[in-house]
Amino acid sequence: MFRLLFSVATAIELVRQLRQLGKEVSYFDPNVESEDLIRMGLAQQVSESRCHTVSQLVSSVDLLIVGHNTDYGRDAAHAAKRFMPVIDLVGLGDSFKYAKNCEGICW
Repeated sequence: MFRLLFSVATAIELVRQLRQLGKEVSYFDPNVESEDLIRMGLAQQVSESRCHTVSQLVSSVDLLIVGHNTDYGRDAAHAAKRFMPVIDLVGLGDSFKYAKNCEGICW
């Protein structure tokens, strides 16, 4: 299961690719409603995989992908810091720069 904190356009494509590979995807973004994802062409199943809190999401996934440099993005990465891989697409800051489980990509 994967965790997404992303710009919607980028996340849509990543979600499609992960689902094609048979991966289960969950997401958290307080600015995106399930109905928005359905209108953008994602399946009902994906739209229903929304988590309502950062802690709910982090406790239910194996990998965290962060695509928003926001308080909730940093909170999720901090919560995952010691026990799961984190892929940082936005440059979360110096506190994550040397974390062994955090890999920065595209920044």
